[in-house]
Amino acid sequence: MISPLPKTWSLIKDTWGTFLKTWDTVVWITAWIIPATILQELGVLIPLTNANLAMFITVAGGLLAFVIVLWTIMRLYQALLALEAGKTTDTKISATTWALLPSFLLVVVLQGLGTLGATALLIVPGIYVGTRLGFSMFGLFTKGTKGRAALLYSWDLTKERFWAIFGRNMAAIALFILLVLVAMTLALFFVIVIGGSSASEILLSDTDPRGSAWGNVIGSLVEAAFIPLIAIFQLKLFRALEKAS
Repeated sequence: MISPLPKTWSLIKDTWGTFLKTWDTVVWITAWIIPATILQELGVLIPLTNANLAMFITVAGGLLAFVIVLWTIMRLYQALLALEAGKTTDTKISATTWALLPSFLLVVVLQGLGTLGATALLIVPGIYVGTRLGFSMFGLFTKGTKGRAALLYSWDLTKERFWAIFGRNMAAIALFILLVLVAMTLALFFVIVIGGSSASEILLSDTDPRGSAWGNVIGSLVEAAFIPLIAIFQLKLFRALEKAS
């Protein structure tokens, strides 16, 4: 008989409690998403007449942004697991975590290909595969399973639990999206109030690419605050699956 998982609201409540206790550590990590987004949008935010220079800045900024996001994800995993174990954490990625970088990239590629391959057939298989492989990273960072083994670990862990996991994920994501939308609306409101008509004209323009770019930068402020919530929820669900296995 399959052991039941904790109720959705219990997981969400536990996630929120952990977030409030650790936000001063984890949000400082995810805040790196903000400069990464600025770098990604640099070619649009800086008015340049030289198309080649603008392209170079866009590509270089995008590559540097990718490195920052990669560091942020790895650092967040390391910090959450350290905090969960009651250990202190600093701003550096440990040598052990850096050693997992090749496997981390491989798992990202394999997980992405598996999900995209299933999605290419139909949307439903893509959701199914994505859900079943969704804990591959935790397998990598907690068990040291690498590459295909990390995917198989997640696949075995979620066996006969797709609907239980999918339902909890959807409920949590819906709640987190609602929080993000409220926060994004408030952020845009304050920017428009402080920036005046010029800021409003740029942000609300359908033709000025700076509007979309600045919208992404403002969005990164909100994402930096709420991404830890999603990561913590996934860690809680992962631990619940381990206990129920």
